Amino acid sequence: AKNYRDFPSIIKYSKMAELYLIPKLKENDKDWEYIFIDRAFAYAAIKKYELSLKDYLYVVNDLKIKDAESYNSIGLIYDIKGDKSKAKEYYKKSIKLGSETAENNLKELEKEEKK
Repeated sequence: AKNYRDFPSIIKYSKMAELYLIPKLKENDKDWEYIFIDRAFAYAAIKKYELSLKDYLYVVNDLKIKDAESYNSIGLIYDIKGDKSKAKEYYKKSIKLGSETAENNLKELEKEEKK
């Protein structure tokens, strides 16, 4: 069976949640913060990297969520965009939070740079 996620719907409903639900949820529930992580992932999946980066940076900088996967994803986006310095910076932040995936990504990036 094919595992299919409807990324456009995730984006649509996360935008609606951001506008209408989040102001009410902020007071009682911390899970609303993860709407941005889900939306960032969805944007990346459909190759809308600038929008994905915006949401991921909002998560780690404005919401102050220390999420290894978010830092790794930011690193990946910078890597795709060709900003290897920024990619390394965010891979290292992810590694500090225990991400083996970011460790592998950093090794691959460093290997590419030696070529």
